[in-house]
Amino acid sequence: MIDRSVGGDAIFLNNIKYPQLKSLRDLKEAQSQGQQLTITYAENTPSEFLALFLSDDFEEFNLQNFHEQKKVKDSSEAWNLLKDTNQNVAVAVLWEPDIGEATKQGYTKILSSDYVPNIIIDVLVASDWIISSQPEQITTFLIAYYNRSLRKDQGIEFFNSRKAQKWMTDGTLEERIKSTAALLQLHGKLNQVPKNPKDLFTSQFVEKAAEDIGDAPEATVTETPTPRGLRNSIGKLRKLKEIKFAVDSAELTQEAKSILDKISQRIIEYEPQKIVIKVMGHTSKSRFPSLNKNLSESRAKVVEQYLSNNSKLQYYTIESEGKDDSELLPGISPDDSKNQRTEIQILRSD
Repeated sequence: MIDRSVGGDAIFLNNIKYPQLKSLRDLKEAQSQGQQLTITYAENTPSEFLALFLSDDFEEFNLQNFHEQKKVKDSSEAWNLLKDTNQNVAVAVLWEPDIGEATKQGYTKILSSDYVPNIIIDVLVASDWIISSQPEQITTFLIAYYNRSLRKDQGIEFFNSRKAQKWMTDGTLEERIKSTAALLQLHGKLNQVPKNPKDLFTSQFVEKAAEDIGDAPEATVTETPTPRGLRNSIGKLRKLKEIKFAVDSAELTQEAKSILDKISQRIIEYEPQKIVIKVMGHTSKSRFPSLNKNLSESRAKVVEQYLSNNSKLQYYTIESEGKDDSELLPGISPDDSKNQRTEIQILRSD
């Protein structure tokens, strides 16, 4: 049995104690200025995985940059630490009902599993003895489980049995296991990635539940796009390497195309109805501002078009903008070539 909970876990900034913290960019700036900030989350739970996911994906968020990581047993402890003004907790990872309370009290939510609906799933694990000795009881249990009243409680959306069966048979669950294991291994939480993920699960016990004609399909939600001026940034995607162009050109190199293909794999983790992909082109300072503007716009547009041509991204909104030399990197010369960069940012669309 697998069950995807959407919106059940979320990362909050403590903008109540630290009013300047409204985004990941603000968090990174505070840390660069030497502020000793703490993050808290329930260890060995989806909360920790969500924190690892954010740390792996965005330039502005790195778990190693926190002065302390307070690992607790459950969300309520993290929530109490976030509210405690005597603590220096800047970030807390919570689950319901604490998400609702934090939202009501005005804490800033950076990211929730609502935006990345496939990265956190619940599984029912049975021993080999139970599977071999009581297969009928397992099937009966799963039919009862999946045929419960389909609903949304406290923002959590549940799978139905047809969706679960599809994940188990079309390769989706196998890919999720690989991705999850790779992230956990990267952060020292797992010794190795399973060689044969298919050996870890079976779809035979959900087949009867999936045949139930009363098992309704998931609802389709239509989102109304938010005007650009109202969008808030989740963060800038961490680049695997710099996206290279030919000198004084807006033509992508083969290396750049390979990098963008890998970045596309990150983007598809996110819910297309919830986000907008923004590509921003930057240049260094030169004597020809108009040329800088045109070049930055052209390069951003080329990246936008390359991503848009990826069939896996066909349902995503992708935009581009040339920033010329208006946002130079701090601490380096304005004419340094490092300023010539292309950034890919994820914005909220709701």
